[in-house]
Amino acid sequence: MSKYRDEPIKRSNNTIIQWFGLDQFEPERAVSSNFVSSKTLFIIRLPLVLYSFVVLWIDIVWSIKTDQFRHFFAYFTDLTFIGLTAYLVTTQYHHAKYLWFTSSSSQRPNSFLDQAPVLNYLYVYLYHTIIVFNIQTPVVFWALLAQERLFNAHLSPIDFWISISLHAVTLFILVVEVIFNRMAVQRNMVFLVYGTVVFYMFLTFIIFAVEQWWVYSFLDWSVGPSAIIWYVIISLFIIICFFFQMGLHKARDIVANYIHGSTAVFTEKDRPESVVVLQQTNFEPLASTIGGGSRITFGENNAEPSKASSIYY
Repeated sequence: MSKYRDEPIKRSNNTIIQWFGLDQFEPERAVSSNFVSSKTLFIIRLPLVLYSFVVLWIDIVWSIKTDQFRHFFAYFTDLTFIGLTAYLVTTQYHHAKYLWFTSSSSQRPNSFLDQAPVLNYLYVYLYHTIIVFNIQTPVVFWALLAQERLFNAHLSPIDFWISISLHAVTLFILVVEVIFNRMAVQRNMVFLVYGTVVFYMFLTFIIFAVEQWWVYSFLDWSVGPSAIIWYVIISLFIIICFFFQMGLHKARDIVANYIHGSTAVFTEKDRPESVVVLQQTNFEPLASTIGGGSRITFGENNAEPSKASSIYY
């Protein structure tokens, strides 16, 4: 049996931080699992981290080579994939510190607990964004854009590989991560996640004001009422994805409780000061080792430079 103490980070005196639940983070949940040992979780994550890191840099280099880097950071999916890779790399760093730089008899996520509180708040925020945005991007792509932007686009082999990595493997990485970690979702974080999307939409207006080019055609107000419909659909879908993830996290914990029987799940309001979560380590389901990212768009504006490859949307 493995014992997890789930020691929380220091509570904040800031009311806003408390309301969003940013200071309710229990770092050991990020580096442990209800289904496999912490070392096995590290091994499962390793190829996903490496794959994402490689894809990100190949994507950047390829966009430079094809003269498309000018708009690289304008695309929501580029930002989403950067966030996913940052989360995976950061988590793997802390996971390594947890496994090999603390005593096995008193294993403690010191690298999380000893760092500045703001870094932990940012980590919690990052986790909530990647679990939502990396559902949104693949779903929208495969539902609306795959036929035009992938199957009928006559892509080069490298463009095709990047596209698959960005629009299929990301979802796989996310599912593996959510199933095997023990992270909790804070309900009030839906406002920060939604606010991030609203902020991005404002940035697209700034880009249009400077370049007279809409990053995504559905944002173009000149098309009439249909633009408003897309704004509403995207807004609702973001919220749906968030609460779907909240339900998925709870379902994961229920399954873990059923498997282990005596494992208790506490909320921050009713948990005792010192909680020990018991985990069976002999249950280690197989895991694949594929990883990647995604890029959402709803079509390109006609003003897009003619050099642009059809993979960038």
